[in-house]
Amino acid sequence: MTRMKRGKKAYIQSSADRIVFWSCTALLAALVWLGVSLFQSVQSQKKICQGIVPLGKYSYDARFLEQAKALPGLRSITPICEIPVRLRVEDYVMDTVWTGADLTQLQMHVKQAQDTALGKVPALLIGENSLQALTDMTGHAVSEKRRRSILEQYKELTWQYQLIDGIPAADKEAEGNADSVTGKAASPEGRAAPKDGDWSPCNVAAVLGESEERIYLPYEQACTLQPSDSDVTQILLCVRGEDNYEQALELIRGASESNE
Repeated sequence: MTRMKRGKKAYIQSSADRIVFWSCTALLAALVWLGVSLFQSVQSQKKICQGIVPLGKYSYDARFLEQAKALPGLRSITPICEIPVRLRVEDYVMDTVWTGADLTQLQMHVKQAQDTALGKVPALLIGENSLQALTDMTGHAVSEKRRRSILEQYKELTWQYQLIDGIPAADKEAEGNADSVTGKAASPEGRAAPKDGDWSPCNVAAVLGESEERIYLPYEQACTLQPSDSDVTQILLCVRGEDNYEQALELIRGASESNE
């Protein structure tokens, strides 16, 4: 009988120990999860978020910039200028859009770069995924192997451009379904063969990371390629903190929609 009581007591003690052990384990796991969540939350609020945002009904002026100072976490707001162009490298051509931006405010991952003097010749920062629409003069799309070769050898290649707005009207009509905004190339039968004198030189200053699909150039250079009376319709918004960034987007977009 005494042995049975001792065995029962030991069993109860063992069960209690297991309960305490698993309770402590669960509590420790909860604390770890809470710590990780707090760390991620803190990091997300430290993160610098950036994007190109349409202004909608806003005007990019002193009043807008003064109002924007009230946005939580605001780092900078700078104008964006987009230039529709036809880009040529070696025997490949595509219609695309250059994005003029303040490069000192632009967050980017540079994979390759070379020293390039800033003058009248546009200095481009090409996203690794920005040349997907290149086609040869017969209309065949550039192969992945050739596209990567172009990016690797960009320093040795000849880059030229032609302003879309500078193409004669007859040539524009002949472009068929070319989409200059998205970078989709015109069909070979629709593309008017440009004369050699129509092309101007441009330089590639850097190749950006894989996730980048845009082609950038300094804002000042982009402004020289567009009409002087052009309005700013987009901005480069830079905000510290993911929640602050989403709030800024909602305020800008919401105000624009309410004014429509």
